[in-house]
Amino acid sequence: MTEQRLRGRRGRDRHIAEASAELAGRRLRAGQAGRAGSAASGAARIRVADLSSLPPLLAATAELRGLAERYARVREGRVGRDLWHVVYASMPHGAKTYLAAALALATGERLAWIARDAEIADRVAEELLAWLGDPSAIVVLEPRTALAYERGELVRDETAARVAALAAWRHDAGSRILVSSPQAL
Repeated sequence: MTEQRLRGRRGRDRHIAEASAELAGRRLRAGQAGRAGSAASGAARIRVADLSSLPPLLAATAELRGLAERYARVREGRVGRDLWHVVYASMPHGAKTYLAAALALATGERLAWIARDAEIADRVAEELLAWLGDPSAIVVLEPRTALAYERGELVRDETAARVAALAAWRHDAGSRILVSSPQAL
C-alpha cells in the first residue's frame, strides 16, 4: 500500500488527515473489517441521539395539555368531525417531530405521520426514534416495490412486513406513531 503525500495542505488539515488515518488503522486492527470502507475514510459510525428525556418535559406543560384536551373533545364528538386531522406546515421538521413525540406521550393516542415521500418518512422515523428512545414506539410502513395496479408478482416478504407493521400499530400498546408516505398508503 503506497502512502499518499500531503503536499500543499496546511498544518491543521494535515494533522486531521493523519489522525483519521491512524484511527482507521486502529479500527482495522481491532477487527472491524466489516466497516472497512467507512473506517478507511475516517468516518465514525453515526448513532441516533437519545433525546427521550425531553418530550416528557413538553408533555407536562399546560399548553400541550390544553392541546391534548382539544384533541379529546374532537374524539368525543363535541367538535365537528372534520377537525380530526392537523397540519403543521410552517414549523421546522425537528419541531414537528418533537411536538408529535410529546403529543403521543401526553395523550396516549396513536398518531399517523404522512410524509411527502419514503425518504422523508425514513428521516422522520429516525428523528422520532431520537425523541422517543424506543424503537418499538415507531412503525414505518414501507412502500411496495411494484406500482399499485401493476401486473407483476407480489413479494411475499414485503407484503408480510407491511401487514405486520399495520398490525403492530393497530394492536400493540407500545406502538404509538405510524410513519408512512402516500405511495406506501
